[in-house]
This record gives sequence, structure tokens and C-alpha cells, in this order.
Amino acid sequence: MYQDSYQPKLRFYWGGKMTPVVRALLIINGAVFLGQLLANSVLPPHTLERLFGLSIEHFRPWQLITSAFLHSTGDIFHIGFNMLWLWMLGKDVERTIRTKKFLILYLAGGAVSGLCWMAICAIRHTPNVTAIGASGAVFAILVAYAVLFPDRRFWFFKARYFVIGLIVIEVLMSVFGSKDGVAHVAHVGGAAFGFLLFKGAPVWQNFTAKMRERKRKRRHLEEVRVRTRVDALLDKINKSGLDSLSGKEKAFLKKAGRRFK
Repeated sequence: MYQDSYQPKLRFYWGGKMTPVVRALLIINGAVFLGQLLANSVLPPHTLERLFGLSIEHFRPWQLITSAFLHSTGDIFHIGFNMLWLWMLGKDVERTIRTKKFLILYLAGGAVSGLCWMAICAIRHTPNVTAIGASGAVFAILVAYAVLFPDRRFWFFKARYFVIGLIVIEVLMSVFGSKDGVAHVAHVGGAAFGFLLFKGAPVWQNFTAKMRERKRKRRHLEEVRVRTRVDALLDKINKSGLDSLSGKEKAFLKKAGRRFK
């Protein structure tokens, strides 16, 4: 779908010049993190996390978006790694797919990952747990990068294999119920969304095209059937007059007349 016009000679490429959405997201995430630190010093601990983090027990629709801009204030690596990946990979992805689609990728990736996490919480009967972080959105960007630039190097690995390896680890951690406090299933959900957005589009377009063609053929066959019956009834009228038609036949002709009017 997209051509990789730049093939870096280095083993790792840092994304080049800053792009508008990546810059804005870095600033917003950083500002929100500072706001969390400030709020925790003047308000009851984790007030913002309870209001804007994602949970089943206190769910509000906006939490699907706002939770992706909150991070753990007790672990600087949480926001650090998320913003590092966003900065390293997001710029090339944004330049390739353009600003609007990149923003959709980030926000929708975070929302879909949140929905996947909520589904697992419902299955495991843990409604009082709160999830925060941009990891689901970042995993959507990781997959997008691997799809767009599969042969670029992540140190010793090509992008496609590096990202596949990360996802396999996340799936295993999700299946075996890791106790590290990380919502691994949200990462998998974000990755799945990123894959479907880029690889699923052609499949969906092909499916919808086939459905439209089937619908067109059904309409054509129905039209031929109706016209054939109309012709037969008109012949009957010519031979025997209008009174020779039954009530149902007259109703059919009237309905067909409105249809072809």
C-alpha cells in the first residue's frame, strides 16, 4: 500500500524531523503527567486516575480516550518508554499516512485496547481495577510501522520480526495471567487494531465489493422477474380485458407501476 522511499544505512533510524501530531502528543502526555504529580500533592492520591482512568466500576465514555494520556506517577519508565516509542516511530508513520489518519490511529488504538482490557476484566470479574497509559496506542503505532517499513532495522532485527516478537510475548503474558500489574491484553488489542487498520482494509474492501455485486445481481434478477410477470399480465388484459385479473394480480400491477415509475 505504501512505499518505503527511505532505506537508512544505519541499523536504527530515529525518525527524522519532528511531525505535528507526534509533537502535540508528546507535549500533552508530558503536561498531563506533570498535572498528575501536582494533583497528587494537593488532592487525595490518584484523584485524576480515578476520574479519567479506565475502569468498569466507574466507567464513563470519555475514559476510553483520557486513560491513554495518563501514566503511573510511581514509575517514570511507564511514560518514558511509551513516549520514546512514539517519538522514534511515530514521526515516520505520521509522514507516511498523513496527520489525520495518524491521529485516528493513536486515539482509536488506545480506545480499542481499552475495550479489550474491559472485556477481560468482565470475564475475570475484576471491575474495580483501573487502567491508564498510552501503551495500547503505542502498540498500534508499532504495528503500523512494521507494516509500512517491514525491512527497517531494530538493531539486529528487521522491524516486522521485532514487532512480531513483542506481540507474541504480550499474548503469552495475557494468556498466562501475568501478575506484574501491566494490562498486556490492552497491548494486544492496540496491536490488533493497528494491523486491521492497515492490512484489514483491502480484505474489507474486497468483501464489501463482493456484497455490493451480489446485491446488484439480486436486484437485477428481481427486476427481470417483475417485468416478466407484468408482461404476462398485460398480455392477459389485451386478450381478456382488465376484469379477467384477480385482486392480487391488480395489486401486483399497481405496485409494479409505482416501482418502475
